[in-house]
Amino acid sequence: MTASLEAIVRRLSEASVDGTNAYRDIAWDAPENSIWSHDPRWILPEWEVLGSSEWYRDQSVEVRARIGLERTAAFMRTGVDFESGLIAGLIVYATSLPNTDPRFRYVYHEIAEETQHSLMFQEFVNRSGCDPVHSVTATLDGATAELARELPALFFLQVLAGEEPIDFIQRRWLAGRAERHPLLERINRVHCADEARHISFARATVRGVVEQLSADQRRRVRYQAPLTVTRFACHMLLPVPPQLVRWGVPEGVQRDLAKGPVMKRLVWECTARTAGLCREMGLVDDRTACLWPADP
Repeated sequence: MTASLEAIVRRLSEASVDGTNAYRDIAWDAPENSIWSHDPRWILPEWEVLGSSEWYRDQSVEVRARIGLERTAAFMRTGVDFESGLIAGLIVYATSLPNTDPRFRYVYHEIAEETQHSLMFQEFVNRSGCDPVHSVTATLDGATAELARELPALFFLQVLAGEEPIDFIQRRWLAGRAERHPLLERINRVHCADEARHISFARATVRGVVEQLSADQRRRVRYQAPLTVTRFACHMLLPVPPQLVRWGVPEGVQRDLAKGPVMKRLVWECTARTAGLCREMGLVDDRTACLWPADP
């Protein structure tokens, strides 16, 4: 481990000592945090994929609010599904580290924080009264988790594939309209504060291990990283088809949402940092550059 990576890891560990607690940091039972499906503060903003559609804007305030709440709950459930696989991979990664390695401590700080995030997201889902579809395609499965030991560079790029879009979306929500539901705002702020450290660790780890890659491993990362990053971004940004059907979104509108300019712009925006990291590390060549989302 390089001296710069060690310094980053020790700094992140110290910053994580007073970590998130889902039930201490959020006043779930405060009256202002009550959840009502007809609350217009749940209406999706126009920068969001579904919120940008004419079909959605043509619905009544009550319908838009209900769909917005269900969309928010589905996004939270996606976070739970993603983080369950992330935790499994981090545990595998920690077991591969030698004794006295400072990364072990930070990894377990992150595992603790991701566990609290999952509790926080699931608590919102439960209180919302919604029953979102589980996001199987957004889960890091057992084979992916094993990459944490076999090929950490690819594993942590896949971590960024999920963390960067979630962070991007939550920051857009926080920077958006003035009137936001206080519970959603609090959850987003808590998560973004921790996620900044998690993203820093993942990026620093990629930088720290790229030089150790063999030629075959480097080729594997070049081809798999853009496909994984794009897949995760699309899943985070677009509700799954069963959810769209439940809301009554016509098939033609569903196709337009998946292939339209708003979707293309958001995919590019929330994958640009990871793509830039790969270019910086020499993990993009003439053959694989076309696999990354292009600036629309």
